[in-house]
Amino acid sequence: MGKDKQLIKNTLILAIGMVLPKIFTVLTIPIYSSYLNVEEFGGVDYVTTIILGLVVPVLTLQLENGVFRYLIDAKNEEQKKRYISTGYFLVLLLSLIAMVVMYFIPISGLNTPMLRIVLSVYVGIETLILFFRNVVRGLGKNAQYALNSIISVVVNFIMMVITMMVLKAGVNGYMLSLLIPDIVALAYLIWHEKLHRYIRLRYFDQEYLGKLLRYSLPLIPNAISWFVINFSDKVIIIAILGQAAQGIYATAYKIPNMFNMFYQAFNLAWTESASRNANKSGLEKYYSRMFAQLFKLLSGGLLLLIAFSPFVFKVLVRGASYFEAINYMPLLIVSTYLSCIAAFYGSVYVVCKESKKAGVTSFIAAVVNLVVHFALITWLGLHAAVISTFVSFLVLTLYRAYDINKHYYKIKYNYRLIVLVMIITILLVCLYYVDNLYVMLLSMLLSVVVAWFINQKLINQILRKLIHR
Repeated sequence: MGKDKQLIKNTLILAIGMVLPKIFTVLTIPIYSSYLNVEEFGGVDYVTTIILGLVVPVLTLQLENGVFRYLIDAKNEEQKKRYISTGYFLVLLLSLIAMVVMYFIPISGLNTPMLRIVLSVYVGIETLILFFRNVVRGLGKNAQYALNSIISVVVNFIMMVITMMVLKAGVNGYMLSLLIPDIVALAYLIWHEKLHRYIRLRYFDQEYLGKLLRYSLPLIPNAISWFVINFSDKVIIIAILGQAAQGIYATAYKIPNMFNMFYQAFNLAWTESASRNANKSGLEKYYSRMFAQLFKLLSGGLLLLIAFSPFVFKVLVRGASYFEAINYMPLLIVSTYLSCIAAFYGSVYVVCKESKKAGVTSFIAAVVNLVVHFALITWLGLHAAVISTFVSFLVLTLYRAYDINKHYYKIKYNYRLIVLVMIITILLVCLYYVDNLYVMLLSMLLSVVVAWFINQKLINQILRKLIHR
């Protein structure tokens, strides 16, 4: 199968696994905004953010990424078993230690015996499911990767309805609705894919461990830097502005994160496709073509999301105390858009096995984020978090674009299109803050027209294929 066809196939498979979970995640907004106040949601979101964004990525030593990358190059079953077993036993040991330590860490608002147990087990389960999902991807089983994500989020939605709407269990119910779905998904993944076949203590190999760690350890600064860029805002907000402000900021990020619903699927498939074709010729043209198409799709999504987000927000958000969040969304949408482009460039580092470069560029952006945030937060409040996120992703995108074009591949750009997207984006952001129904409808119409204009070739191709079937 050709590179493009394989990429499209994998993207569609992974998109199903990404889109459906994000849809269910969006559907939970009316639930938690009705049954948790902003302080409660701000508190649990803060803790789970640290667990998922910092604790788990550091705890695994990024071995899941190393195992994924080396499974792609594995020549036989023996090598696969050695990579998987070597990574698994170290990750398992680290997760067990972390669970014990986590239980004895006091956390304000979540310090009951039950919640301490839930949080401890949650850390261990998240670590293992992250590892095994990357194993499945490395084995080329993207359909099972997607299905596992769907299982997790569907059970999450069901549990949230039961624990919060029926049992009215509040924070306890919210945390259980995060833990139980991942236990179910992990058990299903190991059972259905018979992953235990690859795990034997005799396959643990110090030579393989050395290879994995040499690739994975440089990615830890990258993971920490991404945490700082994406989530340090929450830590600073809680410390200076309080949990209620964090609840508002977390809600403001929900709709912008829909960008990741589409891009993550492409990025997972793209990274795999580029890695499998890393030693083939014509990669520079391939990367240029992929970037051009990705830029059009992302830009169309950017314009549509800015224009339609006020309507979507008012439909989904229930509690009046959350309504302030709508003011922070436009720049967060642009920031998420930039993060997707930066991630595309980051995949080039993965292909070239330049994990150190990924860490260095992310670290620079993280420093920018912290400096801007601390400089502005006492003056601008929550707007400081939004601005610092935007500036850091802008710096990351521009720096990676420069570095990759100078040292790796010279990607060609359509500068006229880039300028057009910038102008329309600025216009739509300005119209966003005009509280008028006709202006909102005008913004929607403009976004649809421009999104169609820049993607008309792809749209026409899809329509022709559908008509001729």
